[in-house]
Amino acid sequence: MTNQVKNTEVSVIIPSLGVSPNLCAVLAGLSNQTLPPVEVIVVHSGEVPLMGKLPDLPSLKVIEVTKPLLAGEARNLGVEKSTAKFLLFLDDDCLPACDWVEKLVTQMIDQPNQVIVGSVGYQSFGDYWGDSLWLTEFSALLPTGTGRQVEGHGASCNLGCPRWVFHRIGGFHNRLATHEDSDFLSRCQSFGIWTYFSPSIRVRHCNQTPFRDGIRKMFRHGRGARDFRFPEPKYFPFTLLAAPLIGLLRYFRVLKRVLKIPAKRRSFSLRLLPGVSVMLMAWSAGFAVGMPYARRDDGQSKEYFFFAPEKASM
Repeated sequence: MTNQVKNTEVSVIIPSLGVSPNLCAVLAGLSNQTLPPVEVIVVHSGEVPLMGKLPDLPSLKVIEVTKPLLAGEARNLGVEKSTAKFLLFLDDDCLPACDWVEKLVTQMIDQPNQVIVGSVGYQSFGDYWGDSLWLTEFSALLPTGTGRQVEGHGASCNLGCPRWVFHRIGGFHNRLATHEDSDFLSRCQSFGIWTYFSPSIRVRHCNQTPFRDGIRKMFRHGRGARDFRFPEPKYFPFTLLAAPLIGLLRYFRVLKRVLKIPAKRRSFSLRLLPGVSVMLMAWSAGFAVGMPYARRDDGQSKEYFFFAPEKASM
């Protein structure tokens, strides 16, 4: 670890909604980092209190909000209360590797004009549907992937950027129930700020979602995808007809990524493919229906962003 990396101050932002059974394990992982963050900010919202006693982490700050917040809102609030030069985003169900902070900071220093996203592995609890949901959501971000520039794609459960990038873009969208990370990275790209995927920067997702909740989540994500990609009502006939085909194309994409996994480690993901097909059926149904309201705006209101973003230069 270089002196520049060692002396870098980092804030970790974790949104948490309602019951958070894995939060203590996530915080324990942050307490054992090779490069400790200067502050860990948990933004917990909802009327259900946090479960269990949180680890004794000197850098920990907990912000409690009774009103349920969307993930983008919670992350923006956490950034507003943070102080460090570099911002790292993690979810309350993702366990960071012991060198997670160090590798993200090193990558951001080496590539100062890019947003860095890492890989999302799994922490399986023997729940087939929870594991299937993980593969459906994160097949593009497997630890067995290759490092590369990606266009507007990545997961905010394993993401890092300099504070100046966050300020310039305007933060996360406050009103997106899903795809707030895709929206953020797409706006970064419009400013000429690219996203780099680094598979060696690893977190493990806790796969504990039961079947019914997984179906509901994928249906909601399908609706959010339709709204994000095709927000205008005039596209409804097209999305209604195209939804099954898009879902099928997504399945073959997942299959292609699974077949690229080394043979010795491929069997776990192969057995999840039937579950992935079920999850994508729910996604396709949601994509066909779309959101019941439009979320587009002029892009300049703090009601939607952390603060008014700059105008992108063409």
